[in-house]
Amino acid sequence: MSNQKPEDVRVNVTIYSIEPLKFDVEPVSNGIGKGPNGEITFKNDRHPGFNVYFDLVNPPEGYVFPPNKKKKDAVWSALGTDCPEDEIWDVLKPLRTENNQKTLVVYNANVAPMLGVFQYTLRVTKDEGANYVPLDPGGDNMNGPISRSFDSSALVIGIGSGLATAAALLAAAYLSGLQLVMR
Repeated sequence: MSNQKPEDVRVNVTIYSIEPLKFDVEPVSNGIGKGPNGEITFKNDRHPGFNVYFDLVNPPEGYVFPPNKKKKDAVWSALGTDCPEDEIWDVLKPLRTENNQKTLVVYNANVAPMLGVFQYTLRVTKDEGANYVPLDPGGDNMNGPISRSFDSSALVIGIGSGLATAAALLAAAYLSGLQLVMR
C-alpha cells in the first residue's frame, strides 16, 4: 500500500564563498543520501515522491533564494549529465520559498520517465533576482516504486480470488450437469 503524501526531506546548502564560488549540498534527512560523486540520491520507499526543503545555512552577504513571485528562477533541473543552463524543470518543480527566502521547497516525483542521473542548478540572489549565482550540484533518482511491485498480501488475495473463481466455476458446471475434472 502506498503512502498518500510525498516524503518531506531536508538538504542543507552551505555557501562558503561567492568568489571563488565554494558551496556544499548535504542531505540531512532519511530517504536521501549522497552517491560516490557527491550527488544527492533519492529512494522514495513507496511515497509519491519528495518535497525537498533546500535550507541555506548562514548564507554569505545576504544571499537568499528568489521571492515566491520568481520561484521558477530558484531551481532548474534536467535528466542526464548536462547542467541546465536555462529554464527547465524536468525533475525538481519549484513550489515556494519560506523562512525569509532561506528555504526553497521543490517537488521531486521520482518516477518514470524521470529516473536516473540528473543535474540541477540552485540559484541564489541578493538583489531580488536582478543577478543570480548558480550552484550546480548533481542528483540521482534511484526510485523506490510508489507501490511495491511485489506485495505478498496482493499475492495471497490473488491466489484466494483465483481459487474462489475456480470453485464457483466447478459448482456451476456440476449444477448444470457438466462433469469437469480439474487435475
